[in-house]
Amino acid sequence: MLHISVKENLLVVIRSICLALLLLSCLGNARAAAIQQYVADADYLLPELALSAQDLHEIIAAFPSYAFDEEFLFEAEASSRADDQDEEYFELYFYALRRDNSSLFENAVPPVGLQKAVLDALRQNPERIVHVRYHGRDYVVKRMGSKSRSVFKQIMVRWLCGMCFPGHAGRGSLPPQDGHFEANRVRVLGKAGMRVARVALELDQAVVYTHCGINLRKHLAGCSGDEQHRLLHAAVRDLAEFHHAGHWHGGAQFRNLLLNDGQFYRIDFEENLQHAISLPLAQIYDLCQFLSDATKYGTASCSADELSHQLLKQYQSVYWSDTHQHLLAGVSRLLHPLEAVSKLLQRFNFKDFNRALLLAHVLQRHAGNVSV
Repeated sequence: MLHISVKENLLVVIRSICLALLLLSCLGNARAAAIQQYVADADYLLPELALSAQDLHEIIAAFPSYAFDEEFLFEAEASSRADDQDEEYFELYFYALRRDNSSLFENAVPPVGLQKAVLDALRQNPERIVHVRYHGRDYVVKRMGSKSRSVFKQIMVRWLCGMCFPGHAGRGSLPPQDGHFEANRVRVLGKAGMRVARVALELDQAVVYTHCGINLRKHLAGCSGDEQHRLLHAAVRDLAEFHHAGHWHGGAQFRNLLLNDGQFYRIDFEENLQHAISLPLAQIYDLCQFLSDATKYGTASCSADELSHQLLKQYQSVYWSDTHQHLLAGVSRLLHPLEAVSKLLQRFNFKDFNRALLLAHVLQRHAGNVSV
């Protein structure tokens, strides 16, 4: 028995030394590669390092000179409620390692496997959005480049905002931004505790995000009317909470809202509205995008107009202000002329026009209400 115990202890020591050398090698590569424009994340580091929670404890003990936050580690361990095989448990520990030493990993070269898989997928698929599976995980690859929007359209939007919403329109422009801007916004929102995809890898030609589920529009297509309305009420509450936390989306359509295990995640943050319009106006813009999509899901028992009215009331019950009420009235005035040409255009059955007209009716119904 004594012989077996000594052998086991020897194996533990050898393994610990190997792990320590492996981590030092990774850290050394991170420093050497600082000139390369990569951003590392636990999503692809963990599969390569294959570290368990016990391994991480041993590494921490082996390097007392590093300023690891032991208190945070203990909190992570207490709140994880998982054994050593739980990936989320590992990620909690790894983020704890990075919190006070982020510069060690900030510019680390990503594993060759993930980078190669992404580059191969980009060569084989010319689409702007490409899906990649690596180490049993799904990733979404988004090519660099911004959506096009004419200068004339930008000028017209700024002119309308300045005329209809004085004091809420700035001098900034409204062009969509490139992938680097979006990746930075996603990181900021993630650090603020918002449910967004994580940036797994950032390259010159694309940004790789963790896959967070199926978009709400596809979920709704497979649901009954009652289930659709339940999901829509949950989604508008989630939007109100997101706004209440001081944020705006800029693309709150259903295609940019993902549903995974009962949780909503937001994607597509290319719009740069922060220097062009005020935060409350950007939030009203989000709300109008959401309600416009919701008009598609009216039923015999609950018309599109009534459904949108209920969703707006639901939003207001979570988050609302006098400023939002004032801006809502401004949007209602902006859309009011649609009614003048409604009889002419409705005969052509323009879907976008009919949705905008429904939205105008809902906003007009609420425009004169006092704030909640």
